[in-house]
Amino acid sequence: MEIFEMQKRRMIITLSLAVLLLSCEQHLTTAASSKSKASSIASKQENMQQHHQDDGCVFNLELPKPKVIAFWQQIKEGLTSNQKEQVMALIQYPLLVNSISLNATTLPDGSNRSELPTVKTRAYDRKEIDVNYSQLFTKKLIEKIKNADVNDVFCNYKGTMIAHGLLWAYPNQEGHLRITVLNQSEQ
Repeated sequence: MEIFEMQKRRMIITLSLAVLLLSCEQHLTTAASSKSKASSIASKQENMQQHHQDDGCVFNLELPKPKVIAFWQQIKEGLTSNQKEQVMALIQYPLLVNSISLNATTLPDGSNRSELPTVKTRAYDRKEIDVNYSQLFTKKLIEKIKNADVNDVFCNYKGTMIAHGLLWAYPNQEGHLRITVLNQSEQ
């Protein structure tokens, strides 16, 4: 029941953010027609360009790129050296785990046709991750993280990711990055 409540809260937050983004987009469109507001937008864009020149990541707060790189390096080292407790300390609970299955159908001529992937999402609390750690952080996933370049950081309003989105992180209330999503795939 507690996991369902957490999922429900995350869904409400996600929907609230979507509504907020849509209302901001509408506000920006209206603001562009006004000269005084247009100069304000230009100023904000200039600040964003300056921020990108500084190689930072933008979330609800600004986070310098070196901090993001250091976080992913910590995760990479923890996973590759099998430091389970270190990795678990850097997770935001509950952790959302997306299991992605690619389905293929064999056609009458013997060829395969790929179908849309099936995605199952489940929230794991700390105890469940402790018990299922090796099934969640598989050798295959660890190898992909090991081969990922921590300097090749991607950031957007959803957070920062590594290894083409296998792991996502977002700052917690104290401003410390924590893993929030793990994407598992058959590939």
